[in-house]
Amino acid sequence: MCKNSTIRLTLLTLAIPLLLGGCITFTAPSTISTPATSTTPSTAASLPVIQFSVNPTNITLKGTAILSWNVANATTVVIDQGIGQVALSGSRAVSPDIPVIYTLTAANAAGSVISTVALAVSPGLPPNSSGGNYPKDWLGSTYTLEYHYPWCSIAQNIPQPSRIWFDTTMEAQAAGYHPCPVCKPPR
Repeated sequence: MCKNSTIRLTLLTLAIPLLLGGCITFTAPSTISTPATSTTPSTAASLPVIQFSVNPTNITLKGTAILSWNVANATTVVIDQGIGQVALSGSRAVSPDIPVIYTLTAANAAGSVISTVALAVSPGLPPNSSGGNYPKDWLGSTYTLEYHYPWCSIAQNIPQPSRIWFDTTMEAQAAGYHPCPVCKPPR
């Protein structure tokens, strides 16, 4: 047992905002003080410090969000979901088809730290190729009796005389239409 000695650690801080657009950030302990008789505290090897974000936190299908990061005190920085090793700071455009949680891992000789961001993807309607919006939310084929998202590859090939537009999926179903097996609109 040591007399008159104290050990002081900076607390590990964990912030977990809501899942959508949230992030997990770890801030490493920064100092350790030796016994009270010592006048010079020793500094422990510092873990990496991460700033990681996605903007916006919610996109429509076929939309784009920007991942941004800034990492200090790391020798390697890797982002999952097929991105791989990246520079200490940067940004990357992403366009997932489904909701995704991106994990950034930063490492050095002292260890590794992770940070995550969530990107929600909703099925909304992206603009068509001319930059405008579709006349209604759902496009049906009078030939197949299927309804589609207007941007669906099948819907794009429906001949003009066979096209019918619906405001809601309930309206399409009431008319005897069923969801497309390719774009899988809601029932």
